[in-house]
Amino acid sequence: MEEKKNRVRKIIYRDSIILLAGILYAVFVRLTGLAVPCIFRTLTGWQCPGCGITRACLSLLKGEIRTSFSYNPFLYIAGPCIIYLIVRGDLNYIKGDAYRLGSADTVLIYILIMAALIFGVVRNL
Repeated sequence: MEEKKNRVRKIIYRDSIILLAGILYAVFVRLTGLAVPCIFRTLTGWQCPGCGITRACLSLLKGEIRTSFSYNPFLYIAGPCIIYLIVRGDLNYIKGDAYRLGSADTVLIYILIMAALIFGVVRNL
């Protein structure tokens, strides 16, 4: 039982650090207007599948759902899937298993990778 509590604490600690970093980055971008540029776009001039995520998240925080969606619609498909995979892995970890995912989860990961590649090509046509 103590081991489960320690595992839950580790997950809460990890998620707290990620959340704090995200909040600090959002505040920094809103105050300065400076964001980390996409290296892929800088080098090629093409938008990668992740381009627009910062603007999408900032718009979402302001309640501008349509604007957020226009910056990166793929986020609305991939985001919930990625959250599902993380939560599923965390639950397995809490139960004492490794961060092992099932075969259906592996298929989901491959589908997300293929969808990201297709989205990356289509958005640059």
